[in-house]
Amino acid sequence: MAEVLFGIALRGDYLTLDPRLPSHWPEAEMDAVFAGTTLHIHISRELPPGLSVDANPATRVPRDGGKHTVRLGIPVG
Repeated sequence: MAEVLFGIALRGDYLTLDPRLPSHWPEAEMDAVFAGTTLHIHISRELPPGLSVDANPATRVPRDGGKHTVRLGIPVG
């Protein structure tokens, strides 16, 4: 269920996010492990648009066996 809300897709050695949060949810968070990579994912309509991994701008989320903090700002609406 959370994978669908967060729009998580596995793509080789990385993940992509395409969230489908209900319009009345301002944000959502989850902790997950994918192929040995530990992620804390925070999606919010209150963050500036865009993806960051460990506070660095990113286009995708690595699956490298490490621990990462992922933040995704999505448009309001």
